[in-house]
Amino acid sequence: MTNLTPEERIRGRENADRAIGMTRRDWLIAAAATPALAGFYFGYKDMGSKPPVKAAIIGTGDEGCQAMIRYHNRDYLNFIGFCDIRPSQQERAVKEFSDHKQYTAADVKKLKQYETKEQMLADPDVEMVVIALPLWLHAPVAIEAMKAGKHVFSEKLMAHSVAECKDMCRVARDSNKLLAVGHQRHYSALYDNANFLLQNGVLGDVRYIRALWHRNNAQPMVAKDKDKNTIYDPKTGLPEYVRDDKGNIVYQDSWKRPCPDKDLNIDYAKYGYKSLDELIHWRLYNRTGAGLMAELGSHQLDACSIFLGKKHPLAVTGMGGTYFYTDGREVDDHVFVNFEFPGKTESDRVVVTYSSINTNAFENYGEMLMGTQGTM
Repeated sequence: MTNLTPEERIRGRENADRAIGMTRRDWLIAAAATPALAGFYFGYKDMGSKPPVKAAIIGTGDEGCQAMIRYHNRDYLNFIGFCDIRPSQQERAVKEFSDHKQYTAADVKKLKQYETKEQMLADPDVEMVVIALPLWLHAPVAIEAMKAGKHVFSEKLMAHSVAECKDMCRVARDSNKLLAVGHQRHYSALYDNANFLLQNGVLGDVRYIRALWHRNNAQPMVAKDKDKNTIYDPKTGLPEYVRDDKGNIVYQDSWKRPCPDKDLNIDYAKYGYKSLDELIHWRLYNRTGAGLMAELGSHQLDACSIFLGKKHPLAVTGMGGTYFYTDGREVDDHVFVNFEFPGKTESDRVVVTYSSINTNAFENYGEMLMGTQGTM
């Protein structure tokens, strides 16, 4: 920031003072209006004599365990059971509930472990179903749950296609059931505060937003023995790398972790999968997942939509491809997209650029809003 003019430095200090004043004022108003400051952002209200919603979760992988089970508040949402077809993830769910401060050991023992989704949906005690399944199953399971009389909270993306989204909304309306989708930016105090500053003119006129999600999943996975000691090549003395059945090096890719031994005997065809790899690594296939724009880019586009007043882009251009991995995955490992959004008037435009890459984590992830009065 050494190239700022004296006038720009003054403006920056003024913007900082305005931001501090606004956030402090907003916080104090909320603190004065609510007896417990913990309820400031999330808007929790005393449910009085009403019991928490009784729910069951289907899908206890990364999102099911980390985003759903780990951070839920049992005063409002009480899980009474869970369902997953993978033994490793069934065990993971039990551990996650056991680590939750609001569940005692006795509570965990009482949890129902449904063998099938049909068994879960037939349980009259379940009022709501939380869906954390692979993307291609969001719509069919949500629709089946609502038709069975259950409310639904689903992980993002809502569905695999716009047509499926419309089907979900139609069933929700016809069955008179609540349907919610967990786009996390809508539940974030950070983004709520950023939007508050934006709407109050602190940044001036925003014409450009730069968004990104950069990860480095290009590090080879080092081979280990049964005691987890590194295996070295006797000829070179260098560490050996894990290779797949085709001889390709396996990388430390969070989307392609090795399949746990206890999941190797799953009858994948019974659940609609074409292979065990498609079941375990569903994000890498177009039929079951949708790649970087669905899994990561959706967060950034959601944030931009919030900042720009829930508007749809007027034009989109992009490019991408599988530039690094040679393991046969169908989805891109690098994507670059430009969006043209409408501005405040008919002739105004706001440009959003987005990049998601797998070979370098520089800058990591986030959004940068550039306005005439400042940058956030």
